[in-house]
Formats: sequence, structure tokens, C-alpha cells
Amino acid sequence: MASLFERAKNFVKSPEGKKVTHEVKEQASKPENRRRIKNLGQRFMKKR
Repeated sequence: MASLFERAKNFVKSPEGKKVTHEVKEQASKPENRRRIKNLGQRFMKKR
């Protein structure tokens, strides 16, 4: 059985994985989404 990392690597190399990667990069480049991610990270670090 393939390890989790092997399965993830195979998914990223697949056509569907490339599509998802492109969509994530596109969403991450938007300023409002970057702000949300930053705020989420700050809230997470405060709880620890």
C-alpha cells in the first residue's frame, strides 16, 4: 500500500491535481483571501 505522501505526490501529478493546484494558487493570490488566511493563522497561534 502506498504511503500517504506517495499518494499525495501522485495526486498532484495527475490532471485533476494540477487543476486543483492552479485553483488554489489563483485563490491564494487574491488580497482578501490572503488577509483571511493571515487572520486565521494569528487566531490559531493565540490559542496555543
